[in-house]
Amino acid sequence: MKKIVALIIIIAMLGAQQLLASTESPGAIQGAFDSEDYNVYAVICDMGGVLISTTAAGRKVTPADLGAGASPQAREQALKEACADFNKKNAEGYLLDEALLKERGITAITEQRRQEVFSSFDLGWREFRRLYGNAFLIRVSRVGFNAEKTLAVVYRSEVADPEMGSGELLVLERSDRKSPWKVAAEIQLWIS
Repeated sequence: MKKIVALIIIIAMLGAQQLLASTESPGAIQGAFDSEDYNVYAVICDMGGVLISTTAAGRKVTPADLGAGASPQAREQALKEACADFNKKNAEGYLLDEALLKERGITAITEQRRQEVFSSFDLGWREFRRLYGNAFLIRVSRVGFNAEKTLAVVYRSEVADPEMGSGELLVLERSDRKSPWKVAAEIQLWIS
């Protein structure tokens, strides 16, 4: 099985350069996830990276944000429900269950560990490469679902070095609860 190194550093949504406090932060809430959240993370982290175990907070999404990027199968009501769920869940940061991430092939590290690796700006990426090879940093939000859990909305950013990164909203779909999640649309929010 392909080893997936997913360093997901979860940050405030459009403040991609500003990291959340460590996972030991009193503001982070434990629990409140189900297996579908982790199944979505497995799909969007399957290309490599390393995951910090605290989710982002503060980003709001509307169906209009998803605009022309949403697939034709995505119904307007499903988008509204997923956006409302996304906004509610992302009001605060949450701790991810590292064991459930590992079950899906995602390696998680704490925000504190990320800070240790990047304690020296000049040497941080060199140390990261030594530890994780060519992996990149992935930062995600909580996942917003429609009521039937056939449509999901999530924010993800990827950073490969101090001058190369991007952030996007992803719309994932499936035909029913037994089908696998597939990325239906990527809406680019920023790039550097």
